[in-house]
Amino acid sequence: MPEPATATTLAAAAGPPLITAPRFRRAPQPPEYPARAVELDLTGTVVIRALLNPEGDPRDVRVHRSSGQNLLDSAAAAAVRRWAFEPASRDGQRIEAWVEVPVHFRLN
Repeated sequence: MPEPATATTLAAAAGPPLITAPRFRRAPQPPEYPARAVELDLTGTVVIRALLNPEGDPRDVRVHRSSGQNLLDSAAAAAVRRWAFEPASRDGQRIEAWVEVPVHFRLN
């Protein structure tokens, strides 16, 4: 007879946790504002989800909520790929985790 599921096994079965207020190993560099987006006066916010390896480095980066502009979405994803996050941990062990971060594009 199988053991009943505990909170720990249920969390493990659900996959990597989602962190919506991640911390960084070093300050993230802002994305490069695409020249064509500046010419077109494009602004917006892209919400990116990145799957971090146990060291805190992005290994899968996805646009979770688009700005509505492919130029900005691509620039945001490229920036997040270079960011270094604090590793997530569970029970003292580093684990994979999803992080969700907004990337803002504003013209002055």
